[in-house]
Amino acid sequence: MRKQFLKKISPRLLTVREAAEYIGRTETAVRELVWNGKLAHIRTDRRVMLDIRDLDSWIDTNRVAEESRSDDHIL
Repeated sequence: MRKQFLKKISPRLLTVREAAEYIGRTETAVRELVWNGKLAHIRTDRRVMLDIRDLDSWIDTNRVAEESRSDDHIL
């Protein structure tokens, strides 16, 4: 019964591997973002965990809108 309950819960904290999969980057890229202070994280002992809300915020912050370029009409 407990296992069925736990499977229904979406974890808020993700491992580096899970976070990498979530944002579509490699584990190394996620670790570099953490090391460079560009991605918030939680460190418990030697384990690094990432809050899914911080990942969503990072995605929103790094979103780039298409800019219309004045030279698009010139081919």
